[in-house]
Amino acid sequence: MGDEAIDAILSFANRADLGDEVAEKVIKTLGRDVDDAILQGIKDSGRMTEALEGLAKVLKNKVGPGEIKKALANSNLYSAGYKQADLLVDMGDVAQVQGLDKLVKMLKTGTTQAKGF
Repeated sequence: MGDEAIDAILSFANRADLGDEVAEKVIKTLGRDVDDAILQGIKDSGRMTEALEGLAKVLKNKVGPGEIKKALANSNLYSAGYKQADLLVDMGDVAQVQGLDKLVKMLKTGTTQAKGF
């Protein structure tokens, strides 16, 4: 993945309003052992900042980096018109909803087929 995307992720994680715990989780989610195709897709979406903001909201609400990584890697969730950046933005929109952690656990499994929604 290009330096531009890595720099954007690190810059986002260093924002003072995130706090150390969320910043660390953002880096754990997108900075280590994440498929380059996922990161490239988020970068190329044109919604990288929105996706990172959505990710931060989700990570603030008891969903761990490992669960998010698995959901981002679940290819059954995505289509030509719906990608990982879209999922992060959408999850950020519902980050305060009770049961989000259960939804993310469902989305990370290989058997989930939510395409077309």
